[in-house]
Amino acid sequence: MKVIVISLNLCNLINTSILYIMGNKQTSLTEKGTEAEDLCRMNAFGPDRPSNNLPSKNHTSEMEPKSSGADEFDDFGPDFDECFPLLFQALVDFDLILPLKETKSYCDDKSQDIRLRKKRLYQFMGSVKQNLLPRINDEIEALLPEWKSLRKIDEEHVCVHTLGVVYCVMQDPEFRKLNRREQNILKWSALLHDIRKQGPPVFEGKDHMHPFKGAMSVLEIFLRFKTFQIQSEDQLEALANVKKYMDLSKQPVPTSWSKHFKKGVKYCTEMHSHKYLSDVFSNLEKIVPRSSFTHLVFRLVLFHQSLCGCDDYPNMINLEPHERISYCQDTDGAFYKLMRVLMYNDAHSYIFVMDEHGNREVFRRQIFGHVEEYCMESL
Repeated sequence: MKVIVISLNLCNLINTSILYIMGNKQTSLTEKGTEAEDLCRMNAFGPDRPSNNLPSKNHTSEMEPKSSGADEFDDFGPDFDECFPLLFQALVDFDLILPLKETKSYCDDKSQDIRLRKKRLYQFMGSVKQNLLPRINDEIEALLPEWKSLRKIDEEHVCVHTLGVVYCVMQDPEFRKLNRREQNILKWSALLHDIRKQGPPVFEGKDHMHPFKGAMSVLEIFLRFKTFQIQSEDQLEALANVKKYMDLSKQPVPTSWSKHFKKGVKYCTEMHSHKYLSDVFSNLEKIVPRSSFTHLVFRLVLFHQSLCGCDDYPNMINLEPHERISYCQDTDGAFYKLMRVLMYNDAHSYIFVMDEHGNREVFRRQIFGHVEEYCMESL
């Protein structure tokens, strides 16, 4: 008999230890076997979500890839459209549910007073909260309890932004050139890219840590979905190490930033660093293969604010050339192909209704240009 202690906590992956019995169960622990297996199943999906909440065909382990026509690694991952049918349909019907065309037409008419156009924009955002979010919140929360926490941030503004990103991604001509697996990865990444973002009422201003926290949530979520599994003590230790080095990847915001903080106002005072990336990825790749579904979503969320994008909106910190070569370059070019679409539509989502300064094409040219340069880098 082999006993493996596995820690599965939906908040930090490591907090709660349970016994998972493998091999011959006819021992003094036999009576614990069924209970342990039930605990494993409950922890994998969360206590309030029975295992059949997720479409069964999507429980594809990354060690047993599902054929999807991908070149290097064939695991498709949980099918976004099947996990969230109401959300998918709402995104398809986006401009029918919401007054999108009318609002864009009015906001683009510069003969109208700028104050009235901004008012119309804010009304549109309000209609997303009133007419779209109620349609899909319960469905998302059933699989992603993290969404319920996100709704409390900035009066659901982050949720509105997130839906805008997913919608803009799906409308992008570059998205339509992708294969189904790549589209699935990109939709999940768009939905999860700000899943741990904080703001009012927690603090004012920007959250500089959310890409790293969001990447940890990617592991929590897909472990819950059994998209990958912890099958040995070595993998359990590797998972604990991923969390440890992600937690260590913090540094104070620079004084050039903090000197502008107003007295008596709470701000985000930490930002991510790239100091421990080697440790993070050496451990991660003991759990999930590089270029697998989970690995790609993890990197897209982790690095979506670590690559040069819009020149007028610089990141707090960018990856160095050797880091980009190590962690972003794939033999099939998948990461950069997906990241440029995610980064562009993360920015585009703020202006797809009202583009006052004509930045749509500027953003695309800058982001795609930077990524093209990254693709050419070599040691």
